[in-house]
This record gives sequence, structure tokens and C-alpha cells, in this order.
Amino acid sequence: MVMNNNPVQSITLTTQGTFLGKHFIPLTPEQIRIEETWEQYLDETLGPEMQPEELEALERALKKFKGITDQKLENPYFWENWAPTWAEYSRRNLTRGLLLLNRLDRFETHQNIISLGAGSCWQEVFLAQYCCPGSKVLRLDFSLPMIKQGTLLAKKREIKNIHFTVGKVENLPLADHTGDLIISINLLELVPDVPRVLTEIQRILSGPSQGRYFFAFPLNPRDRLRSKAEGWKSMIIQSGLETPGLFCLSGKNYKGKSLRLLILTNIIS
Repeated sequence: MVMNNNPVQSITLTTQGTFLGKHFIPLTPEQIRIEETWEQYLDETLGPEMQPEELEALERALKKFKGITDQKLENPYFWENWAPTWAEYSRRNLTRGLLLLNRLDRFETHQNIISLGAGSCWQEVFLAQYCCPGSKVLRLDFSLPMIKQGTLLAKKREIKNIHFTVGKVENLPLADHTGDLIISINLLELVPDVPRVLTEIQRILSGPSQGRYFFAFPLNPRDRLRSKAEGWKSMIIQSGLETPGLFCLSGKNYKGKSLRLLILTNIIS
């Protein structure tokens, strides 16, 4: 798809399909099946969705735990206490990420899918069970408590093609050319050394012209979309990864506040 003069295209998700800028792509029968199954899966796994006031009360309670600081990414106390409720807290983020992946790519075409820093792994278990049962799905996270959440869910659902490992994204414990698709949602904006992480991702992809990646994370309210996107694009290219397409999804977070999700991917361009 040819980009317009604006380097960042908008993405709008509807029940009938997806707008990439002004170009509308209708849902396929398989995409409809995946999204209907996803809703059933969330209900079976998490139960009824919590109300906004319940989520806010949960967030306030968790902030009182000893060890909670702003440096949550490297804080084991935070993840130990957060892990059992993380999937519920981030249900809207989970759904948003899954829908974007479902609309933009065909999971079954990738034999080795690696998800970095993917929380409690609800999404990855779903991918392994329903989207690409013939593929190997590897989920890596810094937090052992979060890994345990995914391990328990996969065991409960008797899923054999998903694997879990604990590690840091700055030093991925994976061999070169391990993955065909790398997924990173709500992670890259948190790491202190982004160029190093991108270089690691480039190392484990199957090849510069073969491996695919999908990065997505929220922008700060004061961020200027174009300059922020161009900065990330430059870092990605310098790491040796293929030039990304730049996209932005606008919506609301669980508190009803405006949210802009920056998406960088070579799945489409």
C-alpha cells in the first residue's frame, strides 16, 4: 500500500472491517471467527468484565504494596503483586492488540512466533490454541510471576505448542534467526536502552527480508505524533530491521481518557 504525504497512517477498527487511512478493508470470514472466539475466550478465562470503578479501586490497592515504585519494569515486588490481576486490568489493551494483529496479518503463515514482555500471556495462549495451532509460540517475560500465569492457563487448556521463558529483552536468551514474527505490545516505550533491544530483535529474526515484527505502544498526551514516529522509525532502521510502516490508532483507555497507540510494523507498509 502506498503511503500518503503524512508518514503516519491512521487505523480505525470497526465491526465490519478496518480503515487504513481512507482505504477500507472488510473482515474475512476467518477474521470474524477469530474475533468471536476471542470474546468467548475472555469470558471463559476472565469472567465478566470489571467496571471502571472496580478497576480504579484495584489500582489504588496495588499501589499500596511495599516495593511499588515508578520503576515498575524492573521491580519484582510490583509484578509479584500485580500478576494475578494483570490480564483483567489490561483487558482493553489485550483486545486492542489482538484485533490489530488479526486485522493486519495471517498468524498461520508464521512457524515461530515470539512475544516479548507480553504480561500474563492470555493473548499468546489464545494465539497458540486458536490462531496458529500448527506454529510454535514462545513467550518471554522479565517477571516469573507473570510467566506462571501463562503457564497455568496453558496447562489448564492443555496447549502443547506454547513455550515460556524468563529473560530480559536487552539480552534475549534465544539463538540467532529463531523467530518468523516478533510481537511487542506496551513494552518498547518502557525499556531504558531501546537501540540495544531493537538490535536483539533483529538478531533473532529469521532474516532481514523474511522476518516480520509488530510493535505497538501508547504515546504520551504531549507527544507530537509525526516527530515521535519518525524518531522510532530511525532507530528501527539503524538496528538493521526492515523499514516499518507507521500507523496510529486513536481510542479510549479503561478510564475513558484519550489514547493514541503508535504501531510500527513491516507486516504492511
